[in-house]
Amino acid sequence: MRDTLAGRALLNSLPLPVWFRHSDGRIEWVNEAYVKAVEARDGKEVRERQIELLENAPARVGAGHTVPRVSHTGSGCISSAAARARRTTW
Repeated sequence: MRDTLAGRALLNSLPLPVWFRHSDGRIEWVNEAYVKAVEARDGKEVRERQIELLENAPARVGAGHTVPRVSHTGSGCISSAAARARRTTW
């Protein structure tokens, strides 16, 4: 748990938008840069309204979608504008 909190604190300090998605594709966590980029009040608003950073972002993650994993359990994933640009399939 402490590692997760420390990791999120580090990600929150990045100047680039970063977000975690749940296995069903819903946005689960966003950093402050993401909140600012989508002009939301806070991360809670982003999660409640599922505000996407990119217009063509998929509503769900499924077959044929590439999402880098941040945990060995596969319980979470992280995306960023830079990582998204490097992907070849969506």
